[in-house]
Amino acid sequence: MITRTNSSVAPLVFLLCALLAALVPLQASCQSRKVKVEITANGEETTRTFATNQTEQKELDEVAVAYGSEGTVDAELGRRFTGVFAEDEMPSEIGNRGAIGRIDSALGSSRAYYEQFAPRREEWKDFSLRAESGILWVRLVGMYLERKEIKDPAAREQFSAWWNGEVIPLVADSYLMYSGMQAAVQAQRIGVMPRKRNEMRTRTQDELFALEVFEPLALLFAERGLLTSSELASLHALGMKGYLSKQEQSWAIERLLTPALLRIAQRFAPLRESSGLSSFAPMAVGFTLWIKLSREYRDLVLESPAIADATKAEIRAGKWNFELPAPFGMRFGATPKVTDAVVVLNTGAKPFFTNGRWNDETQRVEFNGGFYENKFRYAPYNSPYYAYWSLPSQRQESVFGSVVIEGEALASYCGWEAALNDEQRVRWTAALDQVAATKDPASAFAMIEELVEFHPLPRELATWFANAVNKPLPARYTEHDGAQQNNRIGAPTAKDSTAPTATAPIPEA
Repeated sequence: MITRTNSSVAPLVFLLCALLAALVPLQASCQSRKVKVEITANGEETTRTFATNQTEQKELDEVAVAYGSEGTVDAELGRRFTGVFAEDEMPSEIGNRGAIGRIDSALGSSRAYYEQFAPRREEWKDFSLRAESGILWVRLVGMYLERKEIKDPAAREQFSAWWNGEVIPLVADSYLMYSGMQAAVQAQRIGVMPRKRNEMRTRTQDELFALEVFEPLALLFAERGLLTSSELASLHALGMKGYLSKQEQSWAIERLLTPALLRIAQRFAPLRESSGLSSFAPMAVGFTLWIKLSREYRDLVLESPAIADATKAEIRAGKWNFELPAPFGMRFGATPKVTDAVVVLNTGAKPFFTNGRWNDETQRVEFNGGFYENKFRYAPYNSPYYAYWSLPSQRQESVFGSVVIEGEALASYCGWEAALNDEQRVRWTAALDQVAATKDPASAFAMIEELVEFHPLPRELATWFANAVNKPLPARYTEHDGAQQNNRIGAPTAKDSTAPTATAPIPEA
């Protein structure tokens, strides 16, 4: 999905970014590539339609080869291609990789779809370079402040110990945590975006998830003294509902953000409380000129892993014509190449696990995401789209008289049946046949009791059989029922679960 950077990752990082933003060159904007994929995957074959706004003939020719046709005109994007494919042989139109897999059972099938649209890259290598580039910029800021802004030698020594011993490790830790948290939030829901300012609506479960994921970062700032405990409490009180009014925004900036930044700044440039953040403008200008004109920081550049060996060789040879890497890879003001990648997946049933959004009206899963070109992708991993769903078979109606397990319960059953050994599978099949023919579930329930200790039948179906023979579930199923299953405040309640409970009575003969 498309990664959005957050300029308020941390109070300190916010301050540094403000100082550095003017130094990063701008790039020209370009037209976004848009693709839309529609997949119908509720049968034995997969129908796939691919539409794009690309006009380059080479790319269109490659898609035409994959689909075996030249395509047709698409009113929305420009060109459209349609084909029928085996589930595990999905085409790659723009370098995307994906497939649909399945596991079958006597009572239905469980299926899985995944697709990654973003190009491959070496995640650890790229992350390391982004981190090292950020650390280099923090070191540069520290050197400038120490040498140009602090006049007292004793204060310089104290500042250097604080900056190198506390600030740099904190910024690095914050970036590591933020990157992982950003990747987690993006993977949880494709296309999740911050709500618009002043958008007053009920907080969503996706927003609650994001709050929970990023909470350790806020606590880190409090623990390290960047936020007071009262400021932390105030931020939570303001933000828990999911939006801020204009008055709350102004109050938060004046009473929370500005004091926090000034407390940091006063470690190296004591200012009056009333001076505000505008007092840093001359410092930012001075730092910008120092970076462009000075060579005092030559050794920092030569020590940094973010600088290529070839560039270091040129610097050692006396050349000083190079571009510093963007801090943490964040190219402020630049416009990246963007690919909007929309997928509409017709599954025939509501998925029980997906990072897309289920459309109740169309009865389809929608993924409305995309990706930046690699150098603008700040999260460690661009999340693939995925969905898992189950389709009951006609066999359920012949055995039980109706569909009694579906969704997650059916998927669990498919896994259970697949793990039976050959002898168990023969016996279980015979037991189901007996239920279908005579409406007698005794043999099936006896086998459930036999397997309960080492291969228990999923509880939903076991409950159906227990009800059918008018017996309680084996104790193995209920021994942990008293344990607290979900104590997370704000978590979905049991009534929100989409997993069915198989309690239908056995059909009359």
